[in-house]
Amino acid sequence: MAEQYQENTPPSLKTLKAIRQFIALEDKESLVLIAGRLQKESPGQGSRLIAEALEKGHFSDALELIGTLEGALIKPALRPDPEIGQLKVAYHYLLQQLSVAQEQRAEAARAVDSFQARYQAQTSEYIFRALFLSKEKLRLQAEEHPELQETADKAAEDYENYATVFNLKSEDLQFVLSEPDIAKLKKLYRQACLLCHPDRVKAEQRERAQEIFEELTKAYTRNDLPRVSAIANLLSQSPEFDFALDTVQDAEALRQLIERTRQQLRDTEEEHQAITRSSTYQLLKSLDFEWEDYLKLMAKNLKARVAELEKWHLTHYQCIPNPEIS
Repeated sequence: MAEQYQENTPPSLKTLKAIRQFIALEDKESLVLIAGRLQKESPGQGSRLIAEALEKGHFSDALELIGTLEGALIKPALRPDPEIGQLKVAYHYLLQQLSVAQEQRAEAARAVDSFQARYQAQTSEYIFRALFLSKEKLRLQAEEHPELQETADKAAEDYENYATVFNLKSEDLQFVLSEPDIAKLKKLYRQACLLCHPDRVKAEQRERAQEIFEELTKAYTRNDLPRVSAIANLLSQSPEFDFALDTVQDAEALRQLIERTRQQLRDTEEEHQAITRSSTYQLLKSLDFEWEDYLKLMAKNLKARVAELEKWHLTHYQCIPNPEIS
């Protein structure tokens, strides 16, 4: 334990450490020399008794006395600074607030992403078809009425833009979970956050923690329960981070951590507010987050719109165009 305070404690602690090493090596000659040095560096009854034990070869007694003297020397250094304690409490409280805010932000984002994923799954085919048929209708109309060309170009642009969304890669889609699995997802996410949150670890580990935290949050917003579970298990079984609060003993360093955490809390709250102010979130709120009936109605309306456009093409051109032959 003395090694931890090597730079900030009297030289006698270094000497005590050396004595332990020489006893382990059974280096009696060095022990005799260092015993004399000990009494000069730290005169007192403890040092004298250790020196006498060493000179007599009573190494067990010497080790016991060394332990007692080390305790007397180290304990003052360990005495907590009231200001440090108060700052640590404030920092810990801020971290808890930040954790709650980040979870709220992630939960809001997850709700929006869940809705958009379901909306995509239930309506995208109809939207894609309606945009294509509308584009073709306006293209044909613009051939006869040039004043419609700008509108036709806009319809073509809308179709091309949506075609990109329609062909989303599988890693961009979201998993559909049951209520028990959602509860499990949230629990694992909270546990993992506590083990890899960038603001909880030492500065030199922050970049790696940020990478894991971002991967964890991305998996959470996608409802990727297997990935969240894997990250949580890995962190709990093989923790790779040291918590900064355990090692910081400098008041100014703690103040800097507190200020940085306050700023992150403000940023997180602003991001959360931006999500909750979005039109999609407001729609979900108006639906009390029960969107299945809404999606069914939207799909029904879009299907009717597709039928209407197909009828127009049949009426005017006796055929229904398809993207493959457009």
